[in-house]
Amino acid sequence: MARVLLAGFDKDMANELALLFARLGHQIVILPATAAPYELSGSGEVDMIVLEVSIETGLVKSVLAAKAESDQPVPGPPILLCVSRVYRGPRFELDLERRGGRLVYVH
Repeated sequence: MARVLLAGFDKDMANELALLFARLGHQIVILPATAAPYELSGSGEVDMIVLEVSIETGLVKSVLAAKAESDQPVPGPPILLCVSRVYRGPRFELDLERRGGRLVYVH
């Protein structure tokens, strides 16, 4: 069972994803828009961060910076998965993957 943090999603999408992950047996935290995901990302409280990056990519930079600075022992910092409904181009995806994140495009 993983602890999954959802950030940047609208309320309906966050609830749908939370139900999906919960059915698979994972614990879900839906982060309010006013909170910063990087505060939780380095604390060991979550195993995976799922960010919605269709409109705003600023959160990704702060989470990646926190991930790079993390001194967590094994299993290490959380997995970062970015979800986008718009094409971000190869540079964004390569930079994200180089720094340990993954990008998924959805309709």
